[in-house]
Amino acid sequence: SHPFTLSGWTTVNTEEESYTELVFLIGVHGGFTSRLRKQLLRQDESGIDSSSSVRKVHLAVEGPYGPHFDPWNSEMAVFVIGGAGITIATSFIQQLVDFVRLGKHVDQKIKCLKIIWAIKNIELYRFVYERYISTWEVVFASTYIEISLDVYLTSPSKADQQVELPMPESQTGHSATKKKIRAVVSPVCSMNFHASEEKVASEEVHNQSAFGPLKTNLIHGRPIIRDVIRSQVESFNSYPEQQIALIGC
Repeated sequence: SHPFTLSGWTTVNTEEESYTELVFLIGVHGGFTSRLRKQLLRQDESGIDSSSSVRKVHLAVEGPYGPHFDPWNSEMAVFVIGGAGITIATSFIQQLVDFVRLGKHVDQKIKCLKIIWAIKNIELYRFVYERYISTWEVVFASTYIEISLDVYLTSPSKADQQVELPMPESQTGHSATKKKIRAVVSPVCSMNFHASEEKVASEEVHNQSAFGPLKTNLIHGRPIIRDVIRSQVESFNSYPEQQIALIGC
């Protein structure tokens, strides 16, 4: 019932004005979203730059909902995401990216981000990678903040295929591997936390690296959420004064 989800924003400065451009991830269904897609495709086929086109529409704006929540006030943040729910992670991390660019990240407690993301369509990952993930590698490279991303491909039709993920630059060299293994060892934070092992039954990892600030794993099958969360919490047993923020969408 609400296929529009805010996924990020960009500050635009021109000679005439300065404004914030909002970026939405839109699930195409019938009605307006279908007509919008057709309009953009027609503009693309005609050679018109769709990014500069204008269409006036009536919108009903809702939210925000609930109290303020700050995941960066914890040492670790774990995002448990399904499909287009990745927008909750991109939006929060957009905020952290802005902090880094302004030098304000040093005022936050966060040391490690972990994203568990289950998707049916690998093309959604490719889009999010190009639009967001590829920039995280650059932004966080000069910080103490580490990021790991576990992508669970749940589509049965893809289960027996070798799927190539676009990988961060630091993972495309000698550190990238193509070995198939039955469990994924997913480090938490190498500086302050113990590494934890998430046991994934009957699933295979096709891309894995343990180098660089952004670690990406591809796993065929569905995540066992209970085990994933438990492994992260258990890794904190030796750190009673530190906190985990759990964010789900």
